Amino acid sequence: MAPTLSLSASATTLNAPPTTVPDLEKPPPSHLAISQTAGGGLSAGGHEFLRLLGSDMHISNSSTATGAVLLGLDAGGDTSLAETTLGRLSCSRLLASARIKIYWMSPEYGSKAQDLPPETQFVLLELSSKGPYAVLLPLIDSGKFRATLRPPRKGDRASEVRLRIESGDESVRASKWDNALLCAAGHNPYELVDSAVAAAARISGTAKPLSAKKIPDFMSAFGWCTWDAFYSRVSAQGVAQGLEALRKGGVAPKLLIIDDGWQSTQLDDYLRPISDSGVVKSENKVLMAASKKTTFSGGSPMAQLANQAAVMENGSRAEGKHEAPDGVRAEHGPVKTAWERFKGQLAGLIAALITTLYTYFVEHAPTGSWRISWFAKLSQGKLRKTILAFYAQTSDHVKRLSSPVANGKFSSISADTDTPWGRPEALRSVVTDLKERFHLKHVFCWHSLYGYWAGIDPASPEMQQYGPSLVWPQPSGGVVDVDPPFAWNCQVVAGAGVVKDIRGLYRDMHSYLAGCGVDGVKVDCQSTLDMIGSSLGGGSAYSAEFHSVLEDSIKQHFSGNNLINCMCHSTSDLYRMTDTALARSSDDFWPRDLASHTTHVAINAGNSVFMAALVQPDWDMFQSQHPAALLHASARVVSGGPVYVSDRPGRHNMELLKRMVLPDGSVLLCAQPGRPTLDCLFSDCMRDHATLLKVWNVNRGGSGVVGIFNVQGSHWSRKNRMFVMHDSRPQLLSTLVAPSDIMAFSGGDPSSRYVLYSDAQKTAWVTDLREGIKVTLKRAESDLVTVVPLHEVKGLSVAPIGLVNMLNAGAAVQSFKCDTPSVSVATCTIAVHGCGRFALYSTASAASCTVDGMTVAAEYSAESSILTVPVPQTPDLEATLEISFAL
Repeated sequence: MAPTLSLSASATTLNAPPTTVPDLEKPPPSHLAISQTAGGGLSAGGHEFLRLLGSDMHISNSSTATGAVLLGLDAGGDTSLAETTLGRLSCSRLLASARIKIYWMSPEYGSKAQDLPPETQFVLLELSSKGPYAVLLPLIDSGKFRATLRPPRKGDRASEVRLRIESGDESVRASKWDNALLCAAGHNPYELVDSAVAAAARISGTAKPLSAKKIPDFMSAFGWCTWDAFYSRVSAQGVAQGLEALRKGGVAPKLLIIDDGWQSTQLDDYLRPISDSGVVKSENKVLMAASKKTTFSGGSPMAQLANQAAVMENGSRAEGKHEAPDGVRAEHGPVKTAWERFKGQLAGLIAALITTLYTYFVEHAPTGSWRISWFAKLSQGKLRKTILAFYAQTSDHVKRLSSPVANGKFSSISADTDTPWGRPEALRSVVTDLKERFHLKHVFCWHSLYGYWAGIDPASPEMQQYGPSLVWPQPSGGVVDVDPPFAWNCQVVAGAGVVKDIRGLYRDMHSYLAGCGVDGVKVDCQSTLDMIGSSLGGGSAYSAEFHSVLEDSIKQHFSGNNLINCMCHSTSDLYRMTDTALARSSDDFWPRDLASHTTHVAINAGNSVFMAALVQPDWDMFQSQHPAALLHASARVVSGGPVYVSDRPGRHNMELLKRMVLPDGSVLLCAQPGRPTLDCLFSDCMRDHATLLKVWNVNRGGSGVVGIFNVQGSHWSRKNRMFVMHDSRPQLLSTLVAPSDIMAFSGGDPSSRYVLYSDAQKTAWVTDLREGIKVTLKRAESDLVTVVPLHEVKGLSVAPIGLVNMLNAGAAVQSFKCDTPSVSVATCTIAVHGCGRFALYSTASAASCTVDGMTVAAEYSAESSILTVPVPQTPDLEATLEISFAL
């Protein structure tokens, strides 16, 4: 809803937009009715967007209250998977969100059905230039059968879009599905998506629209996550060191996320090395050294090793010791030690060579190539044990949860990575110490949706009460299409440990954490259940069970809706997020992958179009001292989501952090999810060599903000499944930034005037609704433009820009009022949250200026028409400015 500008004879007031819950029983006024054409297609507003519906498709008798159309599918016989031609797609341009891995998706752009990847879960169509629009949403029928869209097969017309629906379990079959696809249309693409996705979620699962959910309080707190600082080598001592380094720099987090590495986990017996083996230590050392000499795409085996090596170089030692099994005695002596070291170095060299060859010739081989098929067969036969041993050595992904409580690295506040894991834990005392010493308001802990990466340990005595078993997951054909290495994924070759008593496991995990003073959880690996459920009733049905239990447990054990959903981009997960309001919207921030950073911003923005209807997209952590830190920081600010970093202790850009974080550890958040502006909504800002990405948002005080990013030159390659820098040449691009970019203003009076303030240029302009300003950026550069309605009172023009020492300057303005107490005086009253340099656009110098009743010296620049007022730090960071002008 647009901010409202109330005018009276004596005052103007800019009010924050009220939070409203849409009436889902009525479609928005901008919606269009969909009708069936004489030729058997679907049309909206005179534009046929689906022609010649497939013979297996039917318009269901079911209907939705939003005016959308439901399409069903008849298979003609019982099957666990059905695929057919949906129809011929017709549009000017399209934006799709489709999976790139089992747990992540990415936006795609084009104009034909052949531009749709497999595992497409959302398609927004531009039916003609500047609208209208239609949306296609594959559904989950009867809670068990998940639908997706696919490109035409070889030999089909380029316009023929395919529909697939599957349970994921051969034993779960049906012959007819009435709720396979939802179609809706309208003039406003943002309203259209919000209402249609809410309807799709209601049909497919239990997820409420974001507007009906409680936004958790921790979102306004600046956070530090341990992941990129330590990876799984996190310890109580390391956490304290990281918090202390930030506090010393003057930026104290109020949110701590203890990521992967705190839990009690174990390898299967046959994969456990002797903890002090010289062979293992030497082999790991050589492998890590080799990983640093080459650059690999984020997520590859060698990239994971390189990350571990970087952490160890910065003071975090080798992973905590697992006690040696009973009866095993370490052998020492100079001859024995030297021989073990030599064997380890030789093994490390061989492993590094094999891993490098694998990464180059298999990991990123084209989908469907002989190399993929060849390795998939070997992974189930001769290479299975070798692959398992490699997973065990290079990652945590074949480890299983052995107990609900923490490991020995959290046995005391001084416990480090050398502390034996078997030492009795003391997470409660650690959390208490951290909260008291660093004044933390929120502490979160990480866990997988099903326990740990490879599930729970069926051999663990502490897991027996939950009914453990080992299952052998099989990825669906669609997942293998988009990510073929999942055919030899760690859960596929090692199996996944599952429990019958999911509720009991969550009860014990979460009651333990809550009893330790932990306030919430980050729950990872969610969409992996699509695969783990392959013998348990199918992924969609299995996911529904987990999400139901998770949501109940969060309500019971943690107040404030304190859950971060992660690795959760299957609709099996998104449509089951009943009340939880936050979910990661992209693959990870990969510090060492240079091709990933601009792409990371573009993917978050594109995915937010779909996801923002149900959750606040979380654009992930980043590192403040990274070369792309300003790009990432600007993106987080305009995203509307949480702001948290994963800096290594002592490696911080405090100047940048202080532009996001207030002295009390809070951040100036936008009021809603950030989404691409209408003029770049259907443009591939990564690959078209022409378009700058623009992301719009609004602030609660009534201003708007547009983030502008040059993200050209890199993209995610679906063919090779890696981030690719396809154009390394510097690209200088320009775009127009106008008040109409912000949907809250776009329907206003075209003659209305606005002030636009560029953070990068430190300059303000006055424009009308659609005139705007030109912004020019080099590759990987960014800018934030604050947009404020211009108030005109008896020849005086003013606009409250905000705290210009902060990236989101306008969010500091809580309210603004301009009165004329007499015919010769105008007084602006501004409620400000924060401190620093407050900028007010004004066509005249101030006659007087006070902050909380105290006179302050304001500086006025006639050249720029900016009045700057110093706002001191107050105990609650609240201040009232009164600025008077002579008329």
